[in-house]
Amino acid sequence: MEKIKLAIGIIIAAAVIVTAAMWFLLPGRESLGDLLIPTVAVLLAIISMKFVWDRAKSIRAGLPAEDELSKRAAQKAGYYAFIVSIWSAVATMFVGSYLEEELGILLEPRHYAAIPLLVSSLIFVLLALYFRDRG
Repeated sequence: MEKIKLAIGIIIAAAVIVTAAMWFLLPGRESLGDLLIPTVAVLLAIISMKFVWDRAKSIRAGLPAEDELSKRAAQKAGYYAFIVSIWSAVATMFVGSYLEEELGILLEPRHYAAIPLLVSSLIFVLLALYFRDRG
């Protein structure tokens, strides 16, 4: 079962990297905002490969893929990422409103969905690594 989870993690990370590479290679991406979302997605995929690498190392050594410390670190990181996702959604609405009223820049609906998702995902991965390494 652990080997299946490991294979799925590798496949998902590879799919994200390939999809983002295709996004970068498509013509018509002029603004920095169009490149920001796939850049963050690639960053998340690369960082999450650290988790996959650690699981593979544990499985090869004959240890369980996840120990209690890593489970607790993931739970704690998930809690903080949930809080960040709520407040980043609220902040995205305020920033979108400000951009529309003051600067005349209209955010697309995908931005309102992508920003909280990517911010909370990035926070989760970074905090999970931090809490796991900190102990």
